[in-house]
Amino acid sequence: MINHLRTRITILMIIAALISVITIGVISNITLFSKFDEYLSKEKENRIEEVINFIEESYKVDKWTEKTKDNIELSPMVEGFDLLIRDNKGDIILSKKMNKSFINDHMMGKGMGMGMMRGRNSNFENSTGDNYKVDNISLEANGENIGTLQIGYYNSLVVGSQEVEFTKGINQSILYAAIISIVVAIILGIYFSRFISKPIIDVKETTNELSKGNLDTSVKTRSKITEINQLTSSINYLKESLNSENILRKQLTSDISHELRTPLAILKSHIEAIQDGIWELNDERLLVFQKEVDRLILLVEQIKFLNNIKEHNISLNLEKLDFEKIVQEVNEGFEIEYLRKNITLVKNLEQNIYVLGDEYRLKQVIINLFSNGIKFTNNNGRIDIEIFKENDYGVFQISNTGEGISKEDLPYIFERLYRTDKSRNRDKGGSGLGLSIVKELVNAHNGQVKVNSEIGKKTVFTVYIPLYTTN
Repeated sequence: MINHLRTRITILMIIAALISVITIGVISNITLFSKFDEYLSKEKENRIEEVINFIEESYKVDKWTEKTKDNIELSPMVEGFDLLIRDNKGDIILSKKMNKSFINDHMMGKGMGMGMMRGRNSNFENSTGDNYKVDNISLEANGENIGTLQIGYYNSLVVGSQEVEFTKGINQSILYAAIISIVVAIILGIYFSRFISKPIIDVKETTNELSKGNLDTSVKTRSKITEINQLTSSINYLKESLNSENILRKQLTSDISHELRTPLAILKSHIEAIQDGIWELNDERLLVFQKEVDRLILLVEQIKFLNNIKEHNISLNLEKLDFEKIVQEVNEGFEIEYLRKNITLVKNLEQNIYVLGDEYRLKQVIINLFSNGIKFTNNNGRIDIEIFKENDYGVFQISNTGEGISKEDLPYIFERLYRTDKSRNRDKGGSGLGLSIVKELVNAHNGQVKVNSEIGKKTVFTVYIPLYTTN
């Protein structure tokens, strides 16, 4: 349970809240402690100064009399102090100890306020301890020395009840803030953990379904987090790719079966006819057998060749090639085909374009494209060939008039054995592997091949081969 994403996010939120509150509390207490010490020091000095002024003013009124003594001893101003007043002869005028109830009240206050803030023990030390201080002060009136004051006090008792309540309130506020922060962290942790984990759980469930072969599922949950959206988009793209591959795999199986079945059926029917005595075994019949066997061998070799290209099992003899020269040489081999179908050829071949390629394999690409163009160009049609530069590529483009290729078929045109003719009409011949070979050979040259088509108008194939450079 603790390893679940939701639980971990909630725990992390709580830990973050605790760390934040503790950090704020520590910093606040350190700062408050420092400032409060400054305040205590000034407050102590002010109160002692007030006591001194009060004693000196009392002396000015009645000198050192019983009335003066009672006036000083009963004044609330001297609460929290031990007083020992001597006259200028050294005789004791007044000796006063702190009120115990006052000490006890402040002990309770310190335990709840100052003691919490400072982290010290709130019990008062003995008068000989470090917390008890004694100051010796000379008393004066009208510019004359009238005696001395020995004033003793506990540092923690100099502050009043308001100061104690202030420090107590600060620490209580920090405690309340900690509790509220933890509650808020739990609520936010639960919310954000669900917010984040929901699409991730959907992705997990979708991938599980995909692993089982269910390609009809997809991630439908959308998130406001960019990375999660990218993840869901990638999974959905993977699903579409797998679906397309599955369709193509089934299509390929069907196509291979068909391509093999036709020549095998012809061979079988001829052999049975000869066995039944309908036909005689002669050179003409043997030629038919040889033709169909050759078709089977060619099909198998082309499939094997495609696999070798995909698995990088063929090597290319890359060299500097004159693109225009190669296209011209291939074109000359098809001149009789143009005449047979009365095709108009339009050439626009830019010269001095040099590409980096394997001459034999590059000619194989161009031959397949010429053969494909002529095959699907109607009688009295037109073929345009063009060579030009585009960025870092030499570009060969061939277009032909004819039936064109539908938008539905375009994405699959380079797949093995794919035919746009759903009725399997084989009048135009071919194995259905030519364009697949074109694509794989162009890819092996680090190039690109693209196709555009308009139904009933024309089809355009464009091949990009990297230009030759001295590097």
